[in-house]
This record gives sequence, structure tokens and C-alpha cells, in this order.
Amino acid sequence: MGLKQQWLVLLFLNFYLWAVTAEADGIEKTLLSRPQISSPRETLLGFMDKTHRVASIIYGVEQRFHTEKGFFHTDADIAQGKQAETLLEQTINTLDLTAIPEAHRKHIGIERALMLAEILKRVPLPDKNAIPNTTTTEKGAKLQEWVIPSVEIVIMRNTKSKYHDEYLFSAETVQNIPVIFAQIRDQPSQIKDPIAVRNFYDYYTSTPGKLLPPKWYMYLPNWSKNHLYWDQTLWQWTGLMLTLVLMFRINIFLIFWHLQHSKGTAHTLRNMIAPLLVISNFLMGDYVIDQVLNITAEAFGLVSFLFKVLTFIAESWLTYIVINWLAEKIWQSQQLNQHSIDASFIRTLLRLIALMAAATVIYFGAQSLGIPIAPLLAGFGALGLAIGIGAQEYFKNVVGGLTLFLDRPVQLGEYCEFGTIAGVVEEIGLRSTRIRTPNNALVIVPNAYFSNANITNFSRIQSRILKMHLNLRYDTKREQLLLIMGQIRDYLTAHETVEKPVVRLDKLGDFSLQLLVSANILTNSKNDFFLYQEKFLLHIMEIIENSGTSLAYPSQTLYLKDDKTNLLKNQIDE
Repeated sequence: MGLKQQWLVLLFLNFYLWAVTAEADGIEKTLLSRPQISSPRETLLGFMDKTHRVASIIYGVEQRFHTEKGFFHTDADIAQGKQAETLLEQTINTLDLTAIPEAHRKHIGIERALMLAEILKRVPLPDKNAIPNTTTTEKGAKLQEWVIPSVEIVIMRNTKSKYHDEYLFSAETVQNIPVIFAQIRDQPSQIKDPIAVRNFYDYYTSTPGKLLPPKWYMYLPNWSKNHLYWDQTLWQWTGLMLTLVLMFRINIFLIFWHLQHSKGTAHTLRNMIAPLLVISNFLMGDYVIDQVLNITAEAFGLVSFLFKVLTFIAESWLTYIVINWLAEKIWQSQQLNQHSIDASFIRTLLRLIALMAAATVIYFGAQSLGIPIAPLLAGFGALGLAIGIGAQEYFKNVVGGLTLFLDRPVQLGEYCEFGTIAGVVEEIGLRSTRIRTPNNALVIVPNAYFSNANITNFSRIQSRILKMHLNLRYDTKREQLLLIMGQIRDYLTAHETVEKPVVRLDKLGDFSLQLLVSANILTNSKNDFFLYQEKFLLHIMEIIENSGTSLAYPSQTLYLKDDKTNLLKNQIDE
């Protein structure tokens, strides 16, 4: 086995081991995050126990902040933080988050879980034995739901998600958690425990980073972090404003830079720089407000929604540019020209695909943000119908363009004639066709007219007919005439681009002997035909001169003199 093969085997083994390890990690994480929710009692008590343990772990690490030196967490603190994240993920999985937009499901799930934990500490709960610990009722039917008597919190049997036939806090409850929390937020905890007394949700929403805040947080001044204003501290509002200003200033600069450096409708790699940077900028901004500033509640929902909408628009913009750039490359491909593939059709088709792909990105982006798609599509459908009625001519041209692409009466570079217009086809678009006339004028013809016109495509002529009459003088002898006809016939027959040559005495004219010469010249090029005709005429002149005779004049004028009249002019034409 050679060195190259050994490297390939090692690469494959490394990839395999990485895949197996990643799969094992994923399975382990899934098992660790799976909650115990086989009954309402398990769901409720397990939720409260895990949220209490999360708070205990984080508060314990916070107390060690002041005794440990340095600006970074120790390995032990990081391990504790990961344990708390696993426990919190288990509590989130007890919530039915199907009514939450997918793009915000993880962040909002954390908030709702911590809010619910604070609610459950502040309301009277029934005795443990009063909470159902079975999946059936006394009559033997499936237990569908159980409601905490003191508050409208419902634990419902799940029938849709991966936790089928298990009990989750209902989707309606998850939606109502912020309202319930706002009503009882200032009530004291009924669990007399140093950890339970503190409001862990307020602690979480006022600290930076993920669940475990970074150590630099302890060095912030107390006045900037001890009070919440609309669920955010003063330092968070300041960071949010600076982030917004910075994000939008950078993006406005990128857009103006793009407008200055873009070359009309041309799509180049340079045109991709601005949308890529805009996307990166908004993703970075979303990361900062979520993972660094830890903005929560309505402020997070509004800003994150705005960032994600603009990110999807920028992704749609990038998709359109990339596919159009690909279309330009196909258009300029020499290989396509050599094989006579209609690159114009491919470019136009790719432009349609670019528009559809850009619209698809926005569609799925809107879905992930929870924007209702059906009403929007219905509205666009009605709007499209109204626009369609007023733009019938445009759609006629589009249909005409598709007809040209399918029937292919002409292709790019071909010389055609229709009506009073003749020229070379330069571009076939969806709406119009561009034709360059012999005098270098550019004629733009609507496809609806062009597709229905009587088109003569000279570029597809298989052969051109050479036909002429040679007028020889009457004093040409029979032997000379036969010699001339034979040499012309031999010349035509010997040429490889000539078919069906005909040379014969056609007519005894009034003042000349008429020879008919005709042949099919195997070329569709007008220039090649004229070059061959010129060469042929020069050779005929040489044949006639060598035979000892000459061509007759095409016309001659006789002047007859009569004694009784003036000069009488008679014109005798061929």
C-alpha cells in the first residue's frame, strides 16, 4: 500500500471514529435530557426538583466567584455549569413548546421554565398524594389532563411530539406563563428555603452569558446590575443599544459599498461580499444579545425577530446573487457554445430558479419565526391576480419567450429575417428578443410578436443556389461553345462544396447565345457563398478568354439614320 493510500485509510478511520463519537455523544445527550414524565405527579415534582437543583448549582458557583482568583471559571465550575444546563434542558422538555416559533424555541423555553418554577414556589400546591400518579382514571379511561387547583396550569397527555402518551405542561399553559408570572411575581415564596426564597428568574435575566454567568460580571458596578427595568438591567440596555447602533451602521456601510462597486446587472463574486458580511453581522448580533447580553422577555423577542428577518432577507439576496452568478458562468462557457446549447435559455431558467430559491428562503424563514404563511399566500394570490389583469401584455411576452425556447425557430448568433427586420439574434429573454441588424442597430422585439411572426432563418439554410445566365457572342463557334460548357461543368463537379451542377445552352437570344449555369453551394454562410461566387465568376472569365471568344454586351443601342426623319433610337434588351 502506497503512502497516498495509507493517508486515505487514516482519513477514513478518523472520520469514522468522529462520526461514531458524535453519534454516541448525541445519544448520551438525548438520554440525559429525557425527562421523567410518565404521569402528572412525575412531571410536576420532577420539574420542581430539577429547577431547584439548577438554582443550587449556579448559586454555589456564584459564591465561589469571590474566593477564586482570575477572570475565568475553573474546570470544576465549568463541569457544574454543564450539569445545571443538562438539568435545565430536562425541565424544558416537560413543556409543550409547539406554539413557540422554532427560531426562538430554545431561548424562550429557558425563560418559561424558570418563570414556571417561580410560579410554583409562590402558589399553594396540593399534597403529593393528591397528584395523579397514573395514566388512567378510576373508570379505566386514559387520563387526558390534570389542573393545579390554585392556578390555571394544566399538565396534559401528549399525543403529537416525541413524548407520545406522556404528560407535559400544555401549550396553552406555556403561552400564559408570562401573564401568570407578572401577577404573582412580587408574592413571597411559600417554600422556606434560602435557595427557593431568591428569585432565580430575575437572577438569570440580569446576568450575562448562558446559565452560568462569566466571572467578569462580578466586576460590574452594582448600580448597573441590581435593578431591573422592563426585565433588563441598566448594563444590558446599554449593551443592547450599542449593539443595535453598531450593527445597523455596519450594514448601511456594506449596502452603500455594494451599490458603489456593483456593475449594473452583472453578478460577480465581489457582489457576494456584502450579503455575506451582512448575514455574518446579524448572526453575530443575534449571538451577542442571546449568549452575551442575555436579553430576555419582550426585548429579546423584538430584537431577535428583527435580526432574524433581516438575516433571512440577506440570505435570500445572497441566494439570488449566487444562482445568477452561476447563470453568467454558464452563459460565458465556451463549452456550451461549442456544443450549440442554448445558453440564453439556461441563464433565463436559472434566473427564475434564483427568484424561486430566494422566495423559498424567505418562506422557510417566515415559518421558523412563526409568521402565518397561509394568509400571506392568499393575499399575494389576490394581489397577483390583480396585477395579472393589468399586465396581460407582459405575460403574453413571457409565454412567447417560453414558446421560443421550446420551438427554437432561432438560436443565439443566427441570422434571421421577419417582416422588415433582419439581423443576428444576440439574446432571447423571457420578455423580449434582441437582434443586431447589419448596420449595427440593436432592435428589441417583444416575444409575443416575434414568436408569432413568419421567421426566415438564413443560418439554417443547408445550401445556397448559384444561378446565372452567360451571354456569348453569336460569332462563337460550336466547338468553342462546347469547350466552354465542358470546362465550366468540370470545374463545378470537381469542387467538394458543389452539388447538382447544371451547364447547358438555354436560349438562342436575339443578340447572344445564352448559357444557363446553376448549382447548389453547400454553405449557409452568406459571406462564404459570395466568396465562392466571386471566385467562380473570375474563373469563367478566364475560360471564355482562353476559348477565343467573349461575352456579348447585355444590351446594345442601334441608331438608324433615315433621310426623311431624325435619328430613331431603339433599345434592345437581353
